[in-house]
Amino acid sequence: MKIISSKLTFYQKKLFPRLWFLLVFALIGIHGYLIWSTGLDYWLIFLDIGLLGIGYFAFKKYFLDLVDFVEDHQEFLRIGNNGLVETIGLHEIKEIQVIAYMNPNIVIVHLKNNERKIKFLSRLVFFGAPLKPSYEISNLIKRVGKEV
Repeated sequence: MKIISSKLTFYQKKLFPRLWFLLVFALIGIHGYLIWSTGLDYWLIFLDIGLLGIGYFAFKKYFLDLVDFVEDHQEFLRIGNNGLVETIGLHEIKEIQVIAYMNPNIVIVHLKNNERKIKFLSRLVFFGAPLKPSYEISNLIKRVGKEV
């Protein structure tokens, strides 16, 4: 058994979005107070609302549907999300997609039997090329045989 998902998932999934929205709501409060007390222009509120929208859609697209952990057991993957644990055999995997524009990479596992996707962060790559998949993900792709 080897954990192939990142321990940063908790921060990316739970902590960072809360800090982002707390910061934006603090900016809305500060800008609202400045508008009320000094007569500053109202355009700052629209900027804050734009930040809220951008943050919501970015977090929804990239981070809110991440699973908590993925363990590789050679013949199957054990996946845990929100206290539920399930097992998926390697024969059930249709393809593996690696989004490598950040470190850790986002890995999306597409399943054959339904159009469900399992999305997780791979482990950090410290040495070598950080925008390539980690050794564990490369090994999983070779065993499954399909990569997008």
